[in-house]
Amino acid sequence: LKWLFSGDQTNLPAARNMVRSTLARLPMHGTLWVNDPDCLILREGVPLEEAQALATVVALSAGSHIFSDDVSSITAERLAILKALLPPLPE
Repeated sequence: LKWLFSGDQTNLPAARNMVRSTLARLPMHGTLWVNDPDCLILREGVPLEEAQALATVVALSAGSHIFSDDVSSITAERLAILKALLPPLPE
């Protein structure tokens, strides 16, 4: 995982710790607790590949999803990542 975060100094160590702890606890989801992978980071300061990787870990966790970035300030490409993680809702 070191290569994934090699160029990012804005969100370390939080993102690295989120990936490590979420993946380590995957087998316990639904048995001991509901996984909580931490906050998904999609803002522009995060490289797109890193944002995609973090979203993948959140999706694999099958747990709760937390998102705190301002939705109106993220690009359509990054908003599509968020939309892919959310269940469809009635309009």
